[in-house]
Amino acid sequence: MSTGVTAYEDSLVSQIRASANQSHWDKFDAHFRPIIQAYVRRQHLPGSDVDDVTQDIFVKLWLSIDKYDPGHGRFRTWLYQVARHAVIDHLRKEYRQDRAKDAFREEAVRAQLHQSDSSELGSEDRRVLASTLTDVRKLSDERHWACFERRHLKGQSVKAIAEDLDLNPNYVSVSICRTLKQVRASIEQCTSSADPEMVSPLVK
Repeated sequence: MSTGVTAYEDSLVSQIRASANQSHWDKFDAHFRPIIQAYVRRQHLPGSDVDDVTQDIFVKLWLSIDKYDPGHGRFRTWLYQVARHAVIDHLRKEYRQDRAKDAFREEAVRAQLHQSDSSELGSEDRRVLASTLTDVRKLSDERHWACFERRHLKGQSVKAIAEDLDLNPNYVSVSICRTLKQVRASIEQCTSSADPEMVSPLVK
């Protein structure tokens, strides 16, 4: 890699670390996304998973960019380490039932947002969800909630939400992830004092 490319990448990282505004992330994304996509494709993942894993990697970068220490090596080396761990995590999930558990939790949230009667949810589950969603919505940033609601109510893709709301896809993904984490944490808090045998399936 040329010195010029390395210097440009270092400047992108410095901008992000100094002020992670959307303009800086747009430039960062435009430069590094093709590099990460190419790396993910080389791991022989199904084609349908490439975009999802790439997006997961950018979410991890968004959340952990401050952990990068220039004194310990080039940014691209650290970037590939983050990407490698993300791919490994993805493959592990494929061989476990984490996806099924997450899908059930998300379906439960979606069912409550639709105010539908789900045969999978008892009255107590619906009460906890209703209270949780109301509380989280009140406390959430308006744009964070809009991203979460569009994803879990309307089933829109991250790309579609980003385009509709004129936001960076990384911002959308992080907003959805953080809001869903708030919902789950609130549910767990509500049920933490319950009899273990009676704990809602939403938190198992």
